[in-house]
Amino acid sequence: MTDLDFLCESLVSVRAGEGEAISCSLPEILELLGQGADLDFPNLQPHQQHAWHAFLVQLAALALDEAGDPALERSAEDWRGLLLRLAGGEATAFRLVCDDPSKPAFFQPPVPEGSFAALKNSAATPEALDLLVTAKNHDIKSERIAAAPAELFLFALVTLQTMEGFMGRGNYGIARMNGGFASRPCFAVVAPTDAANRFRRDVQLLLAGLEPSREGLGFAAAGGHRLLWLLPWTGRDSLALSSLHPFFLEICRRVRLLADAKGRIEVRFVASEAPRVDAKERKGVLGDLWTPIKIADQAALTVGEAGFNYRLLTSLLFTPDDWEPAAAAALPAGGRAEVLAQVLVRGQGKTAGFHERRVPIPPRRLHRKDARDAAGALAKTRRVLVAEVQKKVLRPAICALLQGAPEDLKFNDPGARPHVDRLDAEVDRIFFEELFRDLEEDDLHVRDRRWQKTLRKLAEAIFEGAVDAVPIPDARRYRAIAAGERLLNGGLRKVLPAAYAETSNLEESLPA
Repeated sequence: MTDLDFLCESLVSVRAGEGEAISCSLPEILELLGQGADLDFPNLQPHQQHAWHAFLVQLAALALDEAGDPALERSAEDWRGLLLRLAGGEATAFRLVCDDPSKPAFFQPPVPEGSFAALKNSAATPEALDLLVTAKNHDIKSERIAAAPAELFLFALVTLQTMEGFMGRGNYGIARMNGGFASRPCFAVVAPTDAANRFRRDVQLLLAGLEPSREGLGFAAAGGHRLLWLLPWTGRDSLALSSLHPFFLEICRRVRLLADAKGRIEVRFVASEAPRVDAKERKGVLGDLWTPIKIADQAALTVGEAGFNYRLLTSLLFTPDDWEPAAAAALPAGGRAEVLAQVLVRGQGKTAGFHERRVPIPPRRLHRKDARDAAGALAKTRRVLVAEVQKKVLRPAICALLQGAPEDLKFNDPGARPHVDRLDAEVDRIFFEELFRDLEEDDLHVRDRRWQKTLRKLAEAIFEGAVDAVPIPDARRYRAIAAGERLLNGGLRKVLPAAYAETSNLEESLPA
């Protein structure tokens, strides 16, 4: 068995552009990224993508800051020397397995007890390390790879140690999130035609924010711990922010990987009595490049189970008084731009879904404040209108169906919720495309009629679907349908009057 050393061995599958996959070491990956190569990692799972990108960016920025030279275009041999220097010359720091408990391994701290026997729990697959909750074997099966290659353990370790939250007593989460049941999101604006340079830009953004982070967030005034897995950890002690470098690569679990004579890897781990970093009061506000901050709460963004829906995205994009944007959301210079939003939503003992969204945005709609304000005002008006259709039109109409048109409707009928929520889902699918198209329309009346007609059609389609889907008492079926249609049509005319206004032939020819 080799040393599984990511500094010296080509253990990670990499594909550049449309070429065939090759195997690279970590320094070789940094060399390619530093040259602006567009790399794909075919064995990386979707929920691991942000963790891996953030790790590479932070690692490169830490190494360049330590060297005092921000130049990114370096040979693999140069990167290997920088990474070894970053690890204080500790050769085992980038090895997947190290048999000496007093030394670190990759994202695995030394064991002060002097024996791996102190790590009482064991598992045999990378899934056991990963942060997905797979116990019920639904979307992704638990412990499904019996003889996993080293890179799968690599990706799982990076994801666990830099993205995990609270998972019960003794299993604390990372510092870069707002509480144990939150998540570490990615919210960035990228140039889709220049994806290869995203790594380079993010490293430069991180380095540019070094001194402001030192001054305003309580990190070490100079130096500071960088790779936290280099430090022995008893599980009882926490590190103060004042001892850390602003770009620190953290760990949150005591874990080690061991190999038997046949090269089979075993995961050993044990609970801790305290989080590795003492930063609970910071609520995740640690200068993370990809995390927006809620200004009123001074807390990192926590994404709910709805993910990055149009309501959250318009708030993040167009309400600067509410959010301090993530540094990675800075607009690329010229050309096309799109929002890249990724998050694995976590809950209490569960995974609430991986959400990824890409929204193309005309740069002129964000570069100028007046254009951004106009987009924000229109988005807010449309969000309010959708909520009114849900509350004043769809809910009463669906409740009439469900309840058989009684004298007094009960508007809190839980059976109505899936149909009412469906309007949000339908709007979410078209919201930004319609928004940016209509911003080019100078005639406000044409703009309003177009959007209100779209909402009318969506509400009518949802009601028609509900007629076929909801359980309506047979004896009152026709009465219930008639009552629902009356509430639907009356409500739509009241809430969406422009949808019923006469239009010119030219306007009728425009896409809805």
